Amino acid sequence: MTRERNTDRVPRRRRILIPALVSVLLLGAGGVGGWALAVLLAPPAPLPKAAPYALTQSREGTLERTIRLKARVTWPKGVAVNSPRSGTLTGREVGNGDQVNVGDTIMTINMSPTIVAQGSVPAYRDMQEGDTGPDVAQLKRFLNQVTGAGLYENDRFDAYTASAVAYWHKTLGQEDTPVVTLGELAFVDTLPARISWEDIAVGAHVEEGSPAFSLMTAQPGFTITLPEGQLALVKEGMNVALSFQDKKWNALIGGVVTNEENESVTTLLPVDGAQSICADQCSTLPVEGTENIDASITVVPATQGIIVPTAAIVVSADGSTAVVTKEGTTKPVTVKANVGGESVVEGIEADVTLRVGTSTNIQTPNGPEDGGGNTSPVLVPEEGQENPGKPETSGGGETSREQDASRG
Repeated sequence: MTRERNTDRVPRRRRILIPALVSVLLLGAGGVGGWALAVLLAPPAPLPKAAPYALTQSREGTLERTIRLKARVTWPKGVAVNSPRSGTLTGREVGNGDQVNVGDTIMTINMSPTIVAQGSVPAYRDMQEGDTGPDVAQLKRFLNQVTGAGLYENDRFDAYTASAVAYWHKTLGQEDTPVVTLGELAFVDTLPARISWEDIAVGAHVEEGSPAFSLMTAQPGFTITLPEGQLALVKEGMNVALSFQDKKWNALIGGVVTNEENESVTTLLPVDGAQSICADQCSTLPVEGTENIDASITVVPATQGIIVPTAAIVVSADGSTAVVTKEGTTKPVTVKANVGGESVVEGIEADVTLRVGTSTNIQTPNGPEDGGGNTSPVLVPEEGQENPGKPETSGGGETSREQDASRG
């Protein structure tokens, strides 16, 4: 009889090895899990202790801040002057925008000159001996100015006036007649003045009484529109440096007003003792005005002295200011100027190592201020450390901060 072999039976040796292997694996897994759990539950290692303050170093230098904007020039509306006679315009003796004064020939009509004189009464008639009136008084004043006639400036055209008129005509190379004909003189209120021609060219026909030119006062107005971001920085009386082409002028900030477009506009004033901003160079400015005048406003004047980060200055409750040395000594200082997170102070020397961040009672100290800036300390190393950084300077330690606000 054949004995059937049972293939489902597991050999005895294998039955012994399998449970042993499972036990080993379970023990290993338990060990790893315990180690991981111990790591997760272990208390964290203590962090490095932060330094109670940073260190900085005082230095010599100059702080200054300017704002660059564009100034606008406008000329006041001129007084219209009409052609004193009809005829052909045979010459324009002064250019558009030129300055004219008493006795200057402005134009010729039919080769007869028209000369400017000062007076509020327009020329309206021929003037000769025996005439009276305010226009005669204006004529006599004019003759005294251009010929030194020494006439009494009353309203009577007498024989002396007639002789002075004849002499004046002779100085012009004309016949020495004693009569002033209509069209010879153009009376205007204010001289000197700038001329702005109407659209008439030499050779054109002009009618008596038709507009010929306008005369504007010789001084234009200068204004600056202040962007909102710079409005708080600009104060009345600040210095302004102006430049146009190769001309340079100085001015002062005047009052600030709000115009119809809700813009803040300041009018510039001549510097103390000056009658005009552009003086005898105003004629270089176009009569139609321009908005292309470079203007540099000095917000913080150049201040030289010892410079420290503003954050290194401690302000006490009574408003006094001080700095703290590396060793912990408090030294009183006077703040002269603040620019971009740095201050010029008096009371310490250069190359003094100071603490930054020793007190929570740190505010922006009083002094000429630029309106804000970076207040990060400039660090200097402890002994044996590398230098972590120092401020960038130019011009032998001078720091000049200039902002171009015209770019918006």
